[in-house]
Amino acid sequence: MCSYQLITAKYEEEYGNWLKEHKDPHEISKRSVVESLERKANWEKNYESIQQHNARYAAGKETYVQGLNKFSDLVNIYHM
Repeated sequence: MCSYQLITAKYEEEYGNWLKEHKDPHEISKRSVVESLERKANWEKNYESIQQHNARYAAGKETYVQGLNKFSDLVNIYHM
């Protein structure tokens, strides 16, 4: 199993829970396979960034906490 598969497996349950909480099943079913995979990759990247930020917060190096929301599977064009 390659490292990407291990990372992806790590997020499967959390991603599924996030989808149930924030996304309409009808919206998801209208997506292409490519778009769904891209959005999942975006979510994983954003999730990892949030986890790192919150670890820094716990260590007293940040002043606020970050979290997931309904936009967590989108790309932030301002950081591109």
